[in-house]
Amino acid sequence: MSGQASRKRTRMDEEAGEEPRDHGVDGRDRSDTGELQRDKDFWFEDGSIVLHARNVAFKVYALPLIKHSPVFKDMLSLPQPDADGDVAALPVVSLSDSPEDLRHAFQILMPNDTLRPFGFKIHYNLISAWIRIGHKYEINSLVEHSIRYLRQLYPDNYADYEKFHAAAFDGGKAIGIVNIARLTGAHRLLPAALMYCCQVESDLAYGFPREDGTMERLSRTDLDICFKASKNLVAARVSLAHRLFKIEHIIDTDECDDQVACTEAIEGILDDLVTAELPGLYTPRPLSSFMSEYAEQLDVCESCRGQLFIKSEAERRAIFEDLPALLGITVNGWGNNGGTSG
Repeated sequence: MSGQASRKRTRMDEEAGEEPRDHGVDGRDRSDTGELQRDKDFWFEDGSIVLHARNVAFKVYALPLIKHSPVFKDMLSLPQPDADGDVAALPVVSLSDSPEDLRHAFQILMPNDTLRPFGFKIHYNLISAWIRIGHKYEINSLVEHSIRYLRQLYPDNYADYEKFHAAAFDGGKAIGIVNIARLTGAHRLLPAALMYCCQVESDLAYGFPREDGTMERLSRTDLDICFKASKNLVAARVSLAHRLFKIEHIIDTDECDDQVACTEAIEGILDDLVTAELPGLYTPRPLSSFMSEYAEQLDVCESCRGQLFIKSEAERRAIFEDLPALLGITVNGWGNNGGTSG
């Protein structure tokens, strides 16, 4: 169990500001590892339990923890405080979680008795904390709501990818999403998240710092997947470009406004493909839109541009549906959903 309720009475001189001290079950003073500080946001004068996380003490309400978490329900006893609210009568529990994660969890658990995750401005640190704390303490509703949100940003179908991919968390945060997927068994997050990890490139092995300063890193298995998959993603992007700009698939002799000009423009792109002069071509970004990236070079008529767009969408959809194979992983049900994932 991650915490032990102290049966020893703690003492705190309220006027002197002395913090409660947790002696735990082995009798050692756990506050010796660092001076305890009251959390400025979650120290409620009428709180019913004191939680220690590293050098931070939280005085919060036990009832919401017990209501939403069977782990806390088993962990905690609830002695009634003295009439004057003396903290000496309160249980004290040491937790191994970071204070930062607990603060994010308490935002939704305190003092409300119902979970409303999306009344908040969602950011990576918030939702990852909700999932880690929710998973550890079996706050299932919080985990389920949070995973459902992530499935929009890291979807398992192309329709949702097109709608939401621009909102995916920036940079190396995909490393954290992969770890969340592994932790919770939400494997449909993996293809999109692993693809984004491949795009982190030089910083991938290093990881990124969490709020508490610890490093979020991929497992060796997932690092190996990314290193091997990167070349497949590059190859898929190059192959898409060559298929996309085949003149015979683009120029409609009945609809094209200027076959000569459009042919020259497309042949110019093809020449750049052959000589590898298209910037950003050899990158592991197979779902990036050539229509957006090379808009200036695509000096073609509206009919040809429309044909290119239709073909581009079909090619990108095919690559998305093939992502697990490109990454060398298996994801049951991948690509079968037509809309927002549940």
